[in-house]
Amino acid sequence: MARRSETCVSAVENDGKLIVEASKGSDYWEKTLYDFVHSNGHALLADWKDEYAMEVSFKLDSFTELYDQAGIMLLKGSDQWIKAGIEMNDGIPHLAVVVTDQFSDWSLAPVQEWVGEEVTIRTSRKKDAVIIRARTEIITPLTSRRTN
Repeated sequence: MARRSETCVSAVENDGKLIVEASKGSDYWEKTLYDFVHSNGHALLADWKDEYAMEVSFKLDSFTELYDQAGIMLLKGSDQWIKAGIEMNDGIPHLAVVVTDQFSDWSLAPVQEWVGEEVTIRTSRKKDAVIIRARTEIITPLTSRRTN
């Protein structure tokens, strides 16, 4: 069963695509050295069965502001979650993961060459591990393609 979290400015389904405009300042972030907490972000939530993977794809063409982001959120509880996707920082899109277990830890890797591309973020589970992958159709040091 899918459900939406906090209210966003707008969410429109158009030709099988969900287009979301986030509320200004909305985010998920828990107790860090920055000394603030945000729990007012937007997510389309659904139950996740162990044997399934999830993925989301989006076009990286409209991110302009600091912390503009899109991706996947894995929510176990209000202070235990993971969000993974693309996030703007210092004017450059980054592959970003925030892992939270009472405190948030943020990891970034720049992917400026992905601008204009369709990005896919995929999550899967194996035992007690969460596996997060990201790809585009272009070949970069962060993506690879096997050819026969």
